[in-house]
Amino acid sequence: MQYVLDRGEGISDDDDWQGFGQRLTGSGTARFRDVTVPAAHLYPTDPPRSDEAAPWGYTFHQVYLTNCIAGIVRRVALDAVDVLRARGRNFYHGEAAHPADEPVLQSLLGRIRAYAASVEATADRAVGALQRVWDAHGTRDEYETTLAATLAASEAKVVIDDLAPQIASWLIDLGSGSVVSRVGALDRHWRNIKVIASHNPRLYKERLLGQHLLTGQLPPTGAFF
Repeated sequence: MQYVLDRGEGISDDDDWQGFGQRLTGSGTARFRDVTVPAAHLYPTDPPRSDEAAPWGYTFHQVYLTNCIAGIVRRVALDAVDVLRARGRNFYHGEAAHPADEPVLQSLLGRIRAYAASVEATADRAVGALQRVWDAHGTRDEYETTLAATLAASEAKVVIDDLAPQIASWLIDLGSGSVVSRVGALDRHWRNIKVIASHNPRLYKERLLGQHLLTGQLPPTGAFF
């Protein structure tokens, strides 16, 4: 059961989040002064794990964040179509009178869509690995499927964290100076991707994947990996 306290009971939340992306996350400072929480409203502690249980309990959270980035990339691909259709003037050195007929821009639009599809497929692979964990719950395969899902989540993050910002930057290339206005706020895609990606350490995931292949090193078990 979640216990929600009303403001005025010694609780305040400051809107002081200064991130350059994800500006509506509500990640400001929470302050508690002389607040009493009844014991009945506390979350129970996790039950003790057996030695045979898989210790990677936060893979879902990692896949969730990566899937958020994949969703932003899908939005980028949709926005790219609108951006190209809306452009009224082509580059003076272009080959077509209208940007939508410009071969170079058509090619870039196709690249954005293809890379976005690759990101979606990579995210879906990690989600599928999680589904196999659910299906194997309580069976002798649960440990191995959980480990496989954790590794798949790490692989997805390494790839998507590299590709997603590049795809978002291609959107600006596609629209050129006509899309840099703050009114359209297309820069939000890149900013949001980078802020979400910063929540867990991609570089350490790369290292772990290499270590696992070489020595069988197991992933860390904390929430922020």
